[in-house]
Amino acid sequence: MAVEAALTGHLVLSTAHSTDAAHTIARLITLGVNAHLAASALSGIVSARLIRRLCERCRRPYEAGADVVKQLGTPVTGHLYEVVGCDHCRQTGYLGRIGIFELATLDPSLQEIIQSDASVPQIQTALSKMDIQTLWKDGLSKVLAGETTVDELMRVTRDG
Repeated sequence: MAVEAALTGHLVLSTAHSTDAAHTIARLITLGVNAHLAASALSGIVSARLIRRLCERCRRPYEAGADVVKQLGTPVTGHLYEVVGCDHCRQTGYLGRIGIFELATLDPSLQEIIQSDASVPQIQTALSKMDIQTLWKDGLSKVLAGETTVDELMRVTRDG
């Protein structure tokens, strides 16, 4: 019913339990939505995760070593922060959570890929070529801004 409504021009917002945009598309097809209809009905997909926010009272700066730079896959200028723990955060080193988001908008080339019954890796490759804002990229920006840690980013995005 939701797909039919979207195909007739209605704005339909829905949730799906999946790990990212590519898996959301695969999930719709697994649920029985025809690939051609899914490609036509979808205009965008937002994925979201909550990630723990570092306690600003006790976080400790450190210089990223070669292993961390390799893990992040990007040069790090300045310093990163690590967990310490204090009375304010109940010795956890974290206080609250912040969201990280992925936003994929479907263009005609991606719709064509979906219609061809592409696999999840093929859809992921197509999305990576589109330079979308991924959960990893958004989380990385929060690590570099000192809002969370490398370990927390890995835990939430890479099952690390």
